[in-house]
Amino acid sequence: MDAKQTTEALIALQGCPVLVVGDVMLDRFVDGKVTRMSPEAPVPVLDQTASTEMPGGGANVACNLAALGCDVQLVAITGDDSAANTLSALLGSNMAIDFSRISDPDRPTTRKTRYRADGQQVLRVDEELTAPVSQALQDQLFGEVCSQLESAQAIILSDYAKGCMPVPLMQNIIKAAKDAGKPVIADPKLADFSSYAGVDLLTPNLAELRTATAFSDDTLDSIAAAAGGLAAANDIGAILATLSARGMLLAHADGNWTHAPAEARAVFDVSGAGDTVVATSATFAGCGVASIPPFAGEDVASARTGLGRSGVFTEMTFAVSGSGESSRPRPNAANISFASSSESTSASGDGAFSGFAVVAPLSTAYFSSLARALRLWRTERRGCIVREGGQSRCAGCCAIGRPGGRARRSRMR
Repeated sequence: MDAKQTTEALIALQGCPVLVVGDVMLDRFVDGKVTRMSPEAPVPVLDQTASTEMPGGGANVACNLAALGCDVQLVAITGDDSAANTLSALLGSNMAIDFSRISDPDRPTTRKTRYRADGQQVLRVDEELTAPVSQALQDQLFGEVCSQLESAQAIILSDYAKGCMPVPLMQNIIKAAKDAGKPVIADPKLADFSSYAGVDLLTPNLAELRTATAFSDDTLDSIAAAAGGLAAANDIGAILATLSARGMLLAHADGNWTHAPAEARAVFDVSGAGDTVVATSATFAGCGVASIPPFAGEDVASARTGLGRSGVFTEMTFAVSGSGESSRPRPNAANISFASSSESTSASGDGAFSGFAVVAPLSTAYFSSLARALRLWRTERRGCIVREGGQSRCAGCCAIGRPGGRARRSRMR
């Protein structure tokens, strides 16, 4: 698949409805400089220069999906506090995210505060309660999920082990999604992968994979064998293991596996990288993947994404449909400019999406140019584009609502 076909496929993702269910949190970043040691204790003194807040956990997954052009339905349980209100306001400012918030007055909203000196993280403080939510709240969340299943093309379970996704609840959601014929992608935190039995794709990191099973060494063969064995034992379609500096490894239950090496990047803070992995995987799954078969004769393409987080840059590789057909009008990919690209090999059949695979990556300049073109196209679709002095911008309506005047708001229950 060449760059033009990849562009067509990525355009087809625009407006893809994805349902995200899981633990959400508020991430706070405190930045500053360290120039002296404290006279009170042998610790550095951080002179604060900036403080930012952004959605975390499943909420960050939703933001990644929105950045890719998806329409996102986020269902989650929060506390009834200022952190929850801040999180709702941040999500409410994104017109592509509809946040169905269920409030629990007996627990705080999870908040993580990261302190960084000259871009380097030096300390993280977590404020959280990890006890399971009540059965009444579980039933309420499950009912909300079921009401959203029909319109979603993919389901993401974002489990951070914060108590909002007990195992029985996850299993009920997976069963309901499979009964509805929807692909399920899960980001695990529990050591027992049987908790995620039935999902189409599981995205653990190497530490989580090592905790879930014992393998003798960290060679790619050992990792692939462990991941494939877990997939087969727990009725999981495939396991995509993120290996930090070594890239990613995709292992299927039938023993087939492939490895995508990482490209070195100067990144001080990798928080949220796993959210980007699961969000991008689900976006492509929502374009037509019902299962993830072995690698043989797929159309393949790759894209790097650096979506919405401080310092995060994650490389993703996928197979995508050759045509990228959509019922919505869309621009011709030949008219979208990009700096450069690399061609991938293709053994296409009828253009149907057939799985995930690994090939050479497209350039960063290509993906960035494509993202800008897609944002412009979505604005033009709304009929609110304004051109002044050779520049294009929205007339202002996109900042407050969706086409037809319906604003995106977080709904509290």
